[in-house]
Amino acid sequence: MSAKAAAYTDDPTLVMECHIRAADAGHPESQYYVGTHSNYYSTITKYLSMAAEQDHKLAAFHLALIYESGRPGIAPNPEEAFKLYEKCVQLGHWQAVQFLASCYEKGIGCQKDDIKAFKLLEDQKPHLEPWVLHTLGKYHRDGVGTERNMGKAVECFEKAAAVGNPHSHLALAEYLKETGKQQDKAAFHYAAAINVFMQLANRNDEASSESLLHLGKMYSKGIGIGKDERRALEFYEAAAKRGDKLGQHHSGLSYFNGSGCLQNDTIALHYFKQSADQKYKPAFFMLGEMSRNGRGGPRDYSKALDYYHLAGNEPRALNAIGTMYQNGEGVEQSEATAKDWFQRAIDNGYTI
Repeated sequence: MSAKAAAYTDDPTLVMECHIRAADAGHPESQYYVGTHSNYYSTITKYLSMAAEQDHKLAAFHLALIYESGRPGIAPNPEEAFKLYEKCVQLGHWQAVQFLASCYEKGIGCQKDDIKAFKLLEDQKPHLEPWVLHTLGKYHRDGVGTERNMGKAVECFEKAAAVGNPHSHLALAEYLKETGKQQDKAAFHYAAAINVFMQLANRNDEASSESLLHLGKMYSKGIGIGKDERRALEFYEAAAKRGDKLGQHHSGLSYFNGSGCLQNDTIALHYFKQSADQKYKPAFFMLGEMSRNGRGGPRDYSKALDYYHLAGNEPRALNAIGTMYQNGEGVEQSEATAKDWFQRAIDNGYTI
């Protein structure tokens, strides 16, 4: 049976079998189908790679997303993600322009270069969907790779907001609020952002998890809406259930601090471990804090130190290691060693 045969049956198992045969025979569309419909990441990456090698730009884009952040059983590979985003842009996948620019901006898989990030978006501006203009607006607003220009930033945000980009609605609301201009219009943009995030949250993709996180933050901090930590936790836990490491981490923080719920170290520990399993460094720091302070289990300085080291260059973890050496917590007390760790923390952005 072939990919064409799949069109004549409603049986999903049979459809997949048809596409697998066609994919193994070298058909890129079937390779893409299998890569986007399988439940196993080893299969997903195998067939998306096969299609990408045949210049299937959608397959290359999906594969880049997987390699950028990693998936269960798939380690992050930022260098490969960068190469795939480059390939997507060359093949005319204009959504990938934004992701490639982000790589240059953040140094993901390449040397950080704000000027290249800005120039890439500015040069491709005629091809960009209005939705993507939000990123260009951010560069103008924040002076990334160019001089700060709020007039151009607002112009980009308004075009992106007109097609429903919630991030641009939020950016416009914050701008109007900060400048004291048109407060009724600011309220409109806040409401529009929340409405779009709510709609996106009901989907079952990466955009839904991101939207749940934004909603959690807005309710947690009272951004454009009344502060409601219980509601914020509902959004964070919904993201956590979808396997989002940030949702897991924020859920852990809520239970750790008793924000929007009864304080519960057992549940906090569960969420932090889930997030740490996805290599989220702040989660390792929180696991270190719990072990060091005897929360969620007996105090264990050795385990705490291990967790802090696993947090890498997370500045709070570096500072915590310094404090342990300063106080002789599970290690031989050493002011010199403590000073070295404190300096590393400062070099990585630690502030009191």
